[in-house]
Amino acid sequence: MPRRAFTVSELTAACEPPDEETRSLWLRRVRDWSNIGIVPANRQHEGTGRHRLFSPDAVYATAVLLRFADLGIPIGNLRSLARLINAPRRTATERAFRQFWRAAKSLASPLDAYLAITPKREDPGITFYVLGWGNMILSSEDGWACINLTRVFRKLTEK
Repeated sequence: MPRRAFTVSELTAACEPPDEETRSLWLRRVRDWSNIGIVPANRQHEGTGRHRLFSPDAVYATAVLLRFADLGIPIGNLRSLARLINAPRRTATERAFRQFWRAAKSLASPLDAYLAITPKREDPGITFYVLGWGNMILSSEDGWACINLTRVFRKLTEK
């Protein structure tokens, strides 16, 4: 993946939408999310207009968030996940998540990396997540959305 800043349109295209209809939906989402800080811009584009510029690392987070949104995860939970990816706190759990995220992005493991999330029914702003390598067992009555990070990240780097 090139190490340059992306506009909203370029960021959306880099997330590899499967078709034109999805690309259009994702473009609207990314614009909305950048306005409310879910997908933080690095800086404003210099010159005329109001183009926001995003880091290459934003492609990974945005690609995952878009896929979870397609699976029906509510915006409050996506915001929680975005914060976890973009600005983890110094707790042991969040440091472990950050290490897992970096390892998954490196594509170095022979096992696929998975991330599963579920909203807490009583409090829609709370998100539970499970991460792991290889097969995952989600033992709960809650509905889980699960994404194969390795597959998503590999697709992003194939260009």
